Amino acid sequence: MDGRVMIVNSVISAFYYLNVSRLMYFSPPADPAPLATNRALKGVLAVAAIATLLLFLCAEPFFQLSHAAAQTSTLLPHIPLYPVR
Repeated sequence: MDGRVMIVNSVISAFYYLNVSRLMYFSPPADPAPLATNRALKGVLAVAAIATLLLFLCAEPFFQLSHAAAQTSTLLPHIPLYPVR
């Protein structure tokens, strides 16, 4: 029974998300005017891109921090966690 439910959910979600992608890429835009940008928007996007790149390149300290937080959690004391390298 559980396998069939997962398959049905997967088909429904695939239909939904593929339809969203189809509308995004293959339908004409509702408003063909270009998007307005300003310096603040460009600055926020640059900061977000740099933060994403830094988190990708220096992920190990964040993994260790989350591992330490999970081990000290009082919600899941009985679940063994994998050791950090």
